[in-house]
Amino acid sequence: MRMIGKILGGLALLLASGPAQAAEAIRQGVPAPPDKPRVEKPVRTAAAQPAAATDPDQPKTWDVTLGLAAIMFPKYEGADAVTVWPLPYIDVKWKDIIFLNTFEGLGWNAWKTRNFRVGPVVTYVLPGDKISGANDTDFGIYGGLFAEFAFDYWKFDAKILQSLMGSSEGQKAEIGMGAGIKLERKVSLFARLSTSWASENEMKTYFGLSDREASDVTQFQNAKPKVLTYAPGAGMKDVALSLNVGWDVSERWKILGEGKYSYLLGDAADSPLVDRFGSANQFTLWTGVAYKF
Repeated sequence: MRMIGKILGGLALLLASGPAQAAEAIRQGVPAPPDKPRVEKPVRTAAAQPAAATDPDQPKTWDVTLGLAAIMFPKYEGADAVTVWPLPYIDVKWKDIIFLNTFEGLGWNAWKTRNFRVGPVVTYVLPGDKISGANDTDFGIYGGLFAEFAFDYWKFDAKILQSLMGSSEGQKAEIGMGAGIKLERKVSLFARLSTSWASENEMKTYFGLSDREASDVTQFQNAKPKVLTYAPGAGMKDVALSLNVGWDVSERWKILGEGKYSYLLGDAADSPLVDRFGSANQFTLWTGVAYKF
């Protein structure tokens, strides 16, 4: 009877005073109440298991940004007048291996590390509307190789291209270096200095004048003294400075743009199309709005 009294007293203390006092009562010889029976949770089948979370370090299969842009560029290389065209803005990447960009072309990162990538690329040039008497240049497609090395804020790049379609049958190459920075996680800036080289055929296509062209230009432009035949050779074509700007308006929408100044060099600058009827100072500007899917 004395033991039963202690048990009843411990239960009363548990209800009235809480677990701390009950523990003291148990320490004094009052047994604790039995544990609640364990309820076994049902085991999920494989079909009922929730989907595994995506690894944030794993590159997306598709990275797609599409939009509309407008570009202002010289009527022909060396012109002092400009024209404006609408363009689609396309920036698509597949597994960070294949890329398609309005201004970079279609390429394959055949070999890619954290800081370096190299591979084939196909790009294009817009048509040129030369002065009356000179042959215009057609829309052209070029294919070749690119290489890029980037670290911290810096990027070094090179590209060598062969004409595949269009007015030219020549080659051209370009090297550049640039630095970028992001301001307040919304505005990105990238400045780049570059220079380019062109083969003899490429230079003749864009800056040369045949006997007939020289005669026609003299007549149509009422040129005095008369325009002479011009046959430029291979060499350095220009040096350029560009600034690319990107503004993330929201998580999906962004405004993009780039301004580029280039100065023609050597035989390109000495062409009558540039020296007499155009300018060695060349300006290109494009801007657009895009949506990231």
